[in-house]
Formats: sequence, C-alpha cells, structure tokens
Amino acid sequence: MDHPFRLSQKESTAVMLSIPVVIITKMHNIMQSSQPPLQMGGLFFKIIKMKTKNTCPVLNINYSKETEKSQVRDVLSKATWYKKQGYAGMVRLPGDVTLEEIKENIKKSALLDAIDKEYNETLFCEIASDIQENWLNICKEWSARYIDEMSLIFYKSYEINLTRYGTGGSYEEPHKITLNIHDREPKMLTRIIFHEMIHLAIEPLIKKYEVSHWRKERIVDLLYEKILPEFSFKQKIPEEAHAVNSIFKKYPKDIESVIKNSGA
Repeated sequence: MDHPFRLSQKESTAVMLSIPVVIITKMHNIMQSSQPPLQMGGLFFKIIKMKTKNTCPVLNINYSKETEKSQVRDVLSKATWYKKQGYAGMVRLPGDVTLEEIKENIKKSALLDAIDKEYNETLFCEIASDIQENWLNICKEWSARYIDEMSLIFYKSYEINLTRYGTGGSYEEPHKITLNIHDREPKMLTRIIFHEMIHLAIEPLIKKYEVSHWRKERIVDLLYEKILPEFSFKQKIPEEAHAVNSIFKKYPKDIESVIKNSGA
C-alpha cells in the first residue's frame, strides 16, 4: 500500500479531507505558470489510494422516522445483552424511559407509535450540521503518524445514523455508526463518532482473539488517547479490564499483539 510523503516548500499538493488523495510533485516552477498543472511537461503525479490511514474520513449523516423505528426494534432485540453488560439504565426508548424502567408487558407497537409524536426533523437537521462543523476540528488534530504505526485502517467514509434511542453509540461492520443525540452536545457526539470508528478498525481482530467486551472498550480508550488526546474521554470500566494497560505498554506499535494478549 502506498504511503504519503512529505513535500518541500517548492512542491504543490492537492489534498482534501476525503479520498482518494492526490499528491502532485512539481518538477518545474508551476506556481509561476499560467498553464493548468496537469498540462505541463515534466510534471510527475502520484495517486495514493487508501481505505484510509491518514486522512480524515467523510461523514454521511442520515436520519428519518423509519431509521428511528428500526433502531428501537434493534434495541428491544438486544435487551438481554444490554442488561448483562450493565447498560439497561443507559438505554433510552420512546416515552423517555430506559430499558431498565420499561415494563415487560409493554407492546412494541406502543413504542413505535410514540416515535411519530417525538420525531423532530428540524432538531436532527441542526445537530447534523453541528456535527459536521465539529468534525472538521477533529480532522485538524488527526494523528496520522500514530495511525500508521499501529497499522489501523479507517474507511474513506462512514454512514452515521442519528437517533434519539438506544445507548450513546454503536457500530456495525463495515462502516456504519449509530449515534444517540439525546441530551448530548454536538462536540461530544463527534467524539463518540471517532470512538466507534476505532471499534470498527479493530473489530476483526477483536473477533479473532475473542476479546471480552470491557477489555475491548479499554483498548479503544487507549488508542483514542494516542490518536486524539485532546478529544478522548474515559469510560467507567471494570477494574479487571485495566489489565490491558500493561499489554498496551509492552506492544506500543503492534495492535494485533495487544489484542491477541488481551483475549480469552
């Protein structure tokens, strides 16, 4: 896989937040020429195609009543898992109740009907715009060096489904993220998006080595601190999962060894 290289002051670069990234190396003084760069003789250019290691991904943000209903169905189907992991009190459902508070005999249809009353298109539109603006700030701090060192692969773009239900955030391979906007500032929502991106980047290895849920979360937190320290946040994680800390220090540039030694 090609990697980007550093350009001198006499080189011209065309770099965008989305990919593919095109780096044009100048072999003549094209800055003083009126000719279009690609029509000049002696010009060498190289196209670098990535999933992406070192450029900030594009966010494709989606929201609708139907995605809300799909989210509630998904939450209810995973109720047992949420309760087992201690998330029941954090999972929000229509009617402003949590999974922990909900009565077992409540009809699914009643929850779905409540979505029609609560759905606010204007709210989703405003938050989507704020998220995109805050995402640009994260892109400015994106640590390409550490991403490369750990051989982490990020996609060119991610599908972001906004919702008012469920947990804070969740992910689905290969590049889908569901984000709960209820009672959260856009800055925090954007930080959660990157948290889920890290999950997706390491999920194949997590499955391969059968890493437990909370150890997986700890690995994500440690990676986040290295890539975007100014935006990272700490979760309430069981003490046992902190055993990952010493493994992370032992293999500072080898994410597969970190995950392998954190597994079952």
